Amino acid sequence: MALFALVAVVHVVLIFVHTAPFRLPLRAAANSYADPYFRQDWGLFAPDPGTENQAVVARLELADGTITPWVDLTAEDLEAVRHSLLPGQVPQVQLDYALGYYNDTHREGAIPEDARATEIYLGNIVLHRLAPRYPTPAVAVQVKAVYTRVVLSGAPPPSEEVELPWWRVG
Repeated sequence: MALFALVAVVHVVLIFVHTAPFRLPLRAAANSYADPYFRQDWGLFAPDPGTENQAVVARLELADGTITPWVDLTAEDLEAVRHSLLPGQVPQVQLDYALGYYNDTHREGAIPEDARATEIYLGNIVLHRLAPRYPTPAVAVQVKAVYTRVVLSGAPPPSEEVELPWWRVG
């Protein structure tokens, strides 16, 4: 019981330090603890509509050498939300944030360790969603991001595909 109380107190303190508007000594530790799960997104209060739609498609390389077809994970997420009485958007938001983290850490001047961590994070999300569909274990993951610019005229929107490299898993 004492261990549970200690863990609860540490959790509350770290979340408080993370959300506090002023700098506290444990801020870096609190941010690394809370950011992946409790990321503050102030867009709720001052929305900035996106100028492009983003889709994530992925495929696996299986242990027997087979490469699976591309699977549109974004389309699956949208279908799950549309056809649910109580829709949850956790997989969709998790995938969007993971791709956003990946893009942020792969810009010029980013810290290489952070870049590798986001590759692992994005790869694990894809692996978790696709691997149960195949009887053979996966050895690599590849992700493709498709960005379509939002256009208000009648012209077809231009799109851009960014195919990321294969990442070994396991």
